[in-house]
Amino acid sequence: MKDDSGQTAVARFEPPTDPQLREARKFVGKYAEGWNGSPVSVEDLRDQMHSDTRMLIPPMTEPAGRDAVVSHFAGVLQRIPDLKLEVIRWAPTGDVVFVEWKARATVGGQLVSWTGVDRFRLSGDLQIEGQAYWDTLGLEAKVAAAFEAANLLAAAQKR
Repeated sequence: MKDDSGQTAVARFEPPTDPQLREARKFVGKYAEGWNGSPVSVEDLRDQMHSDTRMLIPPMTEPAGRDAVVSHFAGVLQRIPDLKLEVIRWAPTGDVVFVEWKARATVGGQLVSWTGVDRFRLSGDLQIEGQAYWDTLGLEAKVAAAFEAANLLAAAQKR
């Protein structure tokens, strides 16, 4: 498929410069460390964001600024404090880096895992724009199943 300039996606590939690659590697390292803290620190996540960051994370319907994103993460981590993300692989293109990850968390006493991809545009080694992608319906089904299993277990233990 061609864009308005007549270029295909393959032709639009922009390899990162050496400095962009260094900054992307540094960012992904901080990202991986930040999501594997014990516990994950929202302040560490904030430190990875430019002050002008705009990010879209399900279930958000509009991109949010840094403070709203940090608040979102704080709420998520309050509900599921053992949430961890493991970086599986990453790839830079120009000032953008894609990070594939696997998340794990305990929900209703059950370990739930899912995979996703984050796309970040970087300014130096800080994210200035991002969007997260994962199968939200699949995760919803896994969470529902975990709570159903927990409810069945609790009912069986009361007998």
